[in-house]
Amino acid sequence: MTRSNTNYRTAMVAPTAGDSIREAHSYEYDNNGNILYVNTSRVKPDMIAQPDTVQRAREERFRWDEENRLTALSQNGYVSHYWYDADGERDKRTVPVSQYCDILRILISLCLLLVLLFTLSCSDNNIIKSKGLLIQGLHPERILFVSETRGFLVGYLTEFDGSTIDNMRDPKHPPQPNIKTVIFQTLDGGHNWAEVCSIPNTRISKISNIENNRFYLVSCDNNDDYTQIITYDINKNQAVPLFHVSDAISAIWSANEKLFYSVSHPPYIMVCIDADGNDNNVNLNNYILEGICVQDIVFGILNNKTANCFTKIGNQSQSIDLPLDPKHLCKTRDSNVLIAGYANNPVKHTRIGLYDIASKSLEIVSSFDDYSIIGEMQSCDNYVVATIGNGGPFFNTYDLAYSTDSGHQWRIVKLNESIISLSLVYDVVYVLRDDMNIIKVDLHNP
Repeated sequence: MTRSNTNYRTAMVAPTAGDSIREAHSYEYDNNGNILYVNTSRVKPDMIAQPDTVQRAREERFRWDEENRLTALSQNGYVSHYWYDADGERDKRTVPVSQYCDILRILISLCLLLVLLFTLSCSDNNIIKSKGLLIQGLHPERILFVSETRGFLVGYLTEFDGSTIDNMRDPKHPPQPNIKTVIFQTLDGGHNWAEVCSIPNTRISKISNIENNRFYLVSCDNNDDYTQIITYDINKNQAVPLFHVSDAISAIWSANEKLFYSVSHPPYIMVCIDADGNDNNVNLNNYILEGICVQDIVFGILNNKTANCFTKIGNQSQSIDLPLDPKHLCKTRDSNVLIAGYANNPVKHTRIGLYDIASKSLEIVSSFDDYSIIGEMQSCDNYVVATIGNGGPFFNTYDLAYSTDSGHQWRIVKLNESIISLSLVYDVVYVLRDDMNIIKVDLHNP
């Protein structure tokens, strides 16, 4: 028995132009009155079915047993089966696998979309793909940004001119390397780099901080026969040799229009050169590893046989006892000293202390018990950053610790990267990775 073209309108409304499409339902039943087939669609007066974009047609087929129990149901091609127990109660239903596949495909698509959105929202958005730095033989030492767009990379380049693979493997005639100091510049925040300075036959060893649009380089010749100090003028993009030093230099920095450096061989001295070129030597009991000048007072970390020593340097140098082994120094906006180092009790942990010059006291302001290495520390205005990490089987990996209140409170940005150098410009940090790409971190939205 078949019934078709049945209109089930329930509202007595005058037909309009849109009503020229009418509903067409088709039903089939068996001799027991069980429904066998249902087809619903919307058709035009010419009986042409509307596409699925108007309304999806529904087609159902039913199968019944001799006791008029439903055993199978096909809904638009998806078949479900039903089984019954001895009492005639339905005890099992199987849903078509294709339905599960559709659901699974939808869930997988949603997961992939979520992963993509999460990836785009993560730190990869802050990774700058640097161009111009992937040069064979380039050994980067430090990056120095003067603004959010302009920065410098300082290192040295090792080349083997005219050498072939065969003569490079010849132990009797090893190739002679050509080493030169190189400086690269970026004007677009680290995306593109170009070489702006080259100093032949020299290798960079120490780099100072930036002050008054200049920084200082310590370089030696390829045979380590002499050491020279070079000043680099940022405005002119020009390197000018200042003078030669007979001994190796362990540290160099500038402050208050003065240049400071320390000699690493006895007799140990610290040299201070003012803007007029006048120098003043201070005798030390060891060489300086890192130094700063705060309130016209020089502080330094001196190398000792047992541990590093934090010292107030002057005509009468004074060692200052600390509850940690100092490794890095920087000054705060309120003219005090932040000291980063290690506490061994008994495990090596990273600590940061704030030394108050007036009271001559140190307060431990942050403890990083999960980190055993501190790589570098810098300050700019109220902002302070430091790389903290742990040793790995092949290389060290670091995260970024930062403070926005001159070092009193600290937070951590997870990087888990092998880091060469970092540069702090106001509230933005540029981190140079070992793959020569740069991570840009906004300390207001890290």
